[in-house]
Amino acid sequence: MTGIMNKIKKAIQYIFAEDEGFSLENRLFLSSIVVGILTSLVGSVLNLVLVTSITAAIIPVFLSALMLVVYYFVRFKHNIEAFKVPLFIIALLGISVIWVFNGGINGSNIMPGFVILILGLVVFPDKKKKYVFLIFVALNIVIYLIQFYRPDLITNYTSETDRWIDSLFAVIYSSYFIFLIVKFVHNHYTLERTRSAESEIKHRLSEENLAEAQRIANVGSWEWDLNTNTAKCSKEMLRLFDIDTEAFDGNPESLMKRVHPDDVPFFKESLYKNFDRENSPSVEYRIIHRDSSVHQILAETRIDVDHAGNSVRSIGTVQDITKRKQVDDALRASERFLKETQLIARLGTYTLEVNSGKWTSSEMLDTIFGIEPDIDKTIETWGSIIHPEWQQIMTDYFSQEVIGRYSNFDKEYQIIRQNDREVRWVHGKGELKFDDQNRPIVMLGAIQDITERKQAEETLRSSEEKYRAVVDNGFEGILIINFEGTILFANPSLIRTFEYENLDGIVGKSMFNYIAPESVPQAIENLTQMVQGAELHLAHYFGITSKGNKIRFECIGKIIDYNGAKADIISVRDITAKKLAEEALQKSEEKYRAIFENVQDVFYQSDLSGIICEVSPSIKHFADFNREELIGTPVSDLYYYPDEREILMKAILKNGELRDYELTLRTKHDEMMYVSLNATLVIDANGRPTHIDGALRDITDRKRAEEKVRKVGEHYQAIIENAPDGIVLLNEMGEFKYISPAGKRCLDMPLARK
Repeated sequence: MTGIMNKIKKAIQYIFAEDEGFSLENRLFLSSIVVGILTSLVGSVLNLVLVTSITAAIIPVFLSALMLVVYYFVRFKHNIEAFKVPLFIIALLGISVIWVFNGGINGSNIMPGFVILILGLVVFPDKKKKYVFLIFVALNIVIYLIQFYRPDLITNYTSETDRWIDSLFAVIYSSYFIFLIVKFVHNHYTLERTRSAESEIKHRLSEENLAEAQRIANVGSWEWDLNTNTAKCSKEMLRLFDIDTEAFDGNPESLMKRVHPDDVPFFKESLYKNFDRENSPSVEYRIIHRDSSVHQILAETRIDVDHAGNSVRSIGTVQDITKRKQVDDALRASERFLKETQLIARLGTYTLEVNSGKWTSSEMLDTIFGIEPDIDKTIETWGSIIHPEWQQIMTDYFSQEVIGRYSNFDKEYQIIRQNDREVRWVHGKGELKFDDQNRPIVMLGAIQDITERKQAEETLRSSEEKYRAVVDNGFEGILIINFEGTILFANPSLIRTFEYENLDGIVGKSMFNYIAPESVPQAIENLTQMVQGAELHLAHYFGITSKGNKIRFECIGKIIDYNGAKADIISVRDITAKKLAEEALQKSEEKYRAIFENVQDVFYQSDLSGIICEVSPSIKHFADFNREELIGTPVSDLYYYPDEREILMKAILKNGELRDYELTLRTKHDEMMYVSLNATLVIDANGRPTHIDGALRDITDRKRAEEKVRKVGEHYQAIIENAPDGIVLLNEMGEFKYISPAGKRCLDMPLARK
């Protein structure tokens, strides 16, 4: 029996959906549908038994079928709200029809209508309850009007038995509905009490959890009554402000005392300004603890106003964000450092979504590409930035190597910077990231502007080519040796100097193999000194060529890094011919110096300003000057008549040279002497005059002899011209060469002319 009852109980629970998670209101709605189905079927049977009306028997069956469909959608499809209004209207219409065919509204049959009204008021939300009431009143008014004005439309009971049975039935199912309503009210009351208890527990737990959460999050809360100027603060807020809970008197000024002095004016201004706004902005300020430590506080404030719009309460939260600020400052510093390093290194970063082909870039990469930050960044955009000569290369590289073989991106290529169309070199690197199925989804990478490096490499390459050309084609030999004296490198000129066919005869050998025995000790000493850091100096050695010829060469070296090690680079110059020429020149100079120092004439050299640069020792016998006395003195000091210097310079600058040019000079003792000058204006390779070379010969005796002859001639000329006798001079042809005045008087002049 117990088993049967349990099954019946489970069936009832299933029909009424007591364990399906429906709310109380919806379960009441569902129960009303079930009861409505049952009562409609019972009502139909009673109408058939009582034979009151066929119509009254059919309508309940129709309503039962309709409510069964509604039950299906409400119970199993959960379409509750969609059927509440239609079902309520149908129930009221159904009860109205029953009233019409069951003697109108009288006695107990009014109860089902009130039950439906109560159910509607319970089930429907508050905003729809007035419509439920209005519909119920409207239908009742309609039935009463019909019953009052058209009683012939009302079907009355055939007997008191029928009325009694109908009333009993109405009381039974109305009572059940009332039972459901009372059960709903009881359950609702119980639920509310449970919720209230739970709410109280939750509130208490919430306060405890809130306090714990505030402690963990470093967040405190406060409430400030603006009318009484008192503040309530959570324990965490007082802890954040380093104020003892027992010592806090509720005065907001106690909190303001903790605010940093520099932030107090701003704090007060922002706080009081916030009173004009319902939702105030965040405020950051500093507070100082009793141990003098400074903390950064973030405050969130909300202002409550009364019905007149006056601020009455300020509530809000405070949070210690010192660590966050430190992290933010460190992050900003890191970002600045990253940005500065990217700027210095001209390095930009990017993220590429492989599937969409979209990429994002850092500010530095936008600068490198010369693009705007908001440009549509796709693979096609990147392709358009690449230099036309590199576009196909990079397209193939990206699709075949990077995406096709899942290789890392590592390529140097050229782009055209978009803002100025300048051709630039970049080095792109990237690494693919994969999903769980090993499919590439994103590539992270960086691109660096390496234009300057490329230009430097090109300059270095050109420089290397230039210097290699100099080294390979120069006249001087170049060799590099290690500190043991082994030759590591030699240029072609060195090979020719030592008369070898190729490098094999020199490279890898000791340099001492090519130095004459008498010079080896000096070479070893010089190399040792250079290794020890001695200053550079020119060294001279004797060398032996591959053919056994002895040569002389000079060299100078310097310590360098060569192939990762210290080495000595040496410049070698063959001076064999130079030494022979110097020796020949020395002999020639000795010969000509002997002539220079023993010649009777005076040789000199002066610059264009007239300063004596050189003069031969013969000047001592010439004018009694010592050679040293005249060098560096003006040549004009030797002129007896200084004006002759200017005349001479004009002549030599015009003609370039002078021959047998006579001058009057003075001796050391200021005596007049006559000289004959031969001088040449020396011109340099650019055609500019540099100095004057000249020679002086003493012609004083000759000039004096000529003067004597002149005077004797003048004497005898006077005797002849004043002689009383005529004097005639004839040549070999018998022609007159000279006739004295007396002779002209004695001869007929025309005859004389013949």
